[in-house]
Amino acid sequence: MRRPRKIRRRYRSRRSWTGKLTRWFVIPLVTAAVLVITAEALDFVLLNLLSRDVSRECTITGVVDGDTVRLSCRTLPVTRGRIRGIDAPELYSPSCVSEVVIAQQAKLALQAMLWAAGEVRIVIHGEDKFGRHLVSISADGNDIAGQMIADGHARRYGGGERQSWC
Repeated sequence: MRRPRKIRRRYRSRRSWTGKLTRWFVIPLVTAAVLVITAEALDFVLLNLLSRDVSRECTITGVVDGDTVRLSCRTLPVTRGRIRGIDAPELYSPSCVSEVVIAQQAKLALQAMLWAAGEVRIVIHGEDKFGRHLVSISADGNDIAGQMIADGHARRYGGGERQSWC
């Protein structure tokens, strides 16, 4: 007697277009979003953990422009510190003549605030992309960045593209 013949069946993929959409777009998009959120949270935690008050170790030896100071520290070589959270007009690479004028005013305003202060407190929060230390400075308990913004010598800055001063 003959054996029954095996029937071979071809199975087609029954995945719909929504399955492909999920596999190729949604899952990578969600994964990227989770990674970005995790990186931002980690960056925030690390910045706060690595922040250190260097008021006893460092002194401000000069003002470069409205948002950059020269620091002299016992533990660091002479370096520059950029005030965190503000953008002041550029004194050394201006876009127009009027920017030079307001940049000089911002520099003089920052010098006046620092030199008139009895107590200056400096906190280092890490480094920016140019190797400058990101610092928070308070003079007699007043936040320098907030005062520069309130006086119109600087703008809030959180990273990214900066607005023109011209």
